[in-house]
Amino acid sequence: MEYENILYAKDGRIARITLNRPAALNALSQELQEELVSAIKDAGEDDNIRVVILKGAGRAFSAGGDIQRRPGEEEAPQRTLMQGRRSIEQWKERLFTIWDLPKPVIAQVHGYCLAMGSVLALTCDLTICAEDAIFGGTSIPLGAGNVSPIWFWHIGPKKTKEIFLQIGARINGKEAERLGLVNRAVPSERLEDEVNKLAQSIARTPLEFLTLQKLVVNRASEMMGLRAIILMGCEIDAVAMGTEAAAAIRQRMKEIGMKATVEEWQRQA
Repeated sequence: MEYENILYAKDGRIARITLNRPAALNALSQELQEELVSAIKDAGEDDNIRVVILKGAGRAFSAGGDIQRRPGEEEAPQRTLMQGRRSIEQWKERLFTIWDLPKPVIAQVHGYCLAMGSVLALTCDLTICAEDAIFGGTSIPLGAGNVSPIWFWHIGPKKTKEIFLQIGARINGKEAERLGLVNRAVPSERLEDEVNKLAQSIARTPLEFLTLQKLVVNRASEMMGLRAIILMGCEIDAVAMGTEAAAAIRQRMKEIGMKATVEEWQRQA
């Protein structure tokens, strides 16, 4: 498959996938999501590969979903609640490609890691970030339930509520490490080396042991409800997107654009 939105390379036992829409802060368009799934599956089927590194090009890991219309692009028809729910489920199904991969995936996070971008990073088996990375949910009230479940799984209900009840709240990499949201936060200039060192250490483990160790932890997590919690969020998010508040934000975005809408909403808040 030819890739336009990601970079994909293999180096010995390590596969590297780079989200490659730097001008859009690696916003997760459907095309990018589909290319990411293709690369993940390819790495999974290659018996020479034992670990995957996922990172972002440019200034961010990913600023989240691709909700800004491109110049000249026609406005998408308004979706029903059930269509919205199915769209969110499809995104989660793509994420579970990483979760179900019989090999570990390391997220290498720098810059912005927001909303759906944070879900992507936290779905990976290990998350290593720069100390000055910025984690958070959405910047405007468009949805609820798509992002917070995976945060809840890692940091518990109290801190999840503290962050997500304040739309636009942010934490840096050091705080993310303190809360247990990520495995480790390191100075930004050491991030690449630290992730490579970890990947090389993991790659020494026989593939069968990597597969079985990931499987036992994932199955235990699912028995405790992780997959059900994440899928439950699809229904909650679909309902949130059908509210009057979300409709008003979408209308304002049509009128003045996404960036101006975010700035306007934050001033009012």
